[in-house]
Amino acid sequence: MPLRIRGYEHRTDSNLMATQPPIPVRDDQLTFARHNFDNQQSLIRAADTKAGIYITLLIFLGASTIPLGKDVVPKLKWDICAGGLTSAFYIATYGIFLCGFIWSLILARRVISPRKAKHYANPQKNHDLHYYKHVLLHQDNTGYFDAVVQASPELLLRNLTDQIFELANICEEKMSGVHAARIPVLLTFFDWLVNLCLGLWITRWK
Repeated sequence: MPLRIRGYEHRTDSNLMATQPPIPVRDDQLTFARHNFDNQQSLIRAADTKAGIYITLLIFLGASTIPLGKDVVPKLKWDICAGGLTSAFYIATYGIFLCGFIWSLILARRVISPRKAKHYANPQKNHDLHYYKHVLLHQDNTGYFDAVVQASPELLLRNLTDQIFELANICEEKMSGVHAARIPVLLTFFDWLVNLCLGLWITRWK
């Protein structure tokens, strides 16, 4: 049975042989596909790196806010004329920080979460050779080696372009996640600054 991926059907071996372009053209196509594959992986690594930076920043902000809060809370005052408004504002910034921290952490965590292939249907041994689960369809390393040796250049190119399509979708999800997390992280950072200034001021109260 031919493999279908999002409505596209792999051609039979006879069709592959009949439509193969000259070798120099096929080499150019494989080179382009490999370059595209490497580029997609680089973009994915960049997105993961940015999400990792967000998470590191959030952990630092949280680690510096909680100890200060322990020193501030005993000095809060609830008399409007004696610092009550400042105390209420501090509590508000603390609550906003907690909400922003959790929200940003969830968004950043989604970026670095592992992804699975979504666009394959009915993968076949000796035909699908690139995705790690498709490699494991073969009985052993020798069986996989034989499948790669016997594969036509067009079949190898199709496997590579299928993976490029998978990576492009993963890249889109990760880049969208990084973009979605950017504003909450910035808001959390600025709220942390306000909370820090208020906390340091309150700790000087007698």
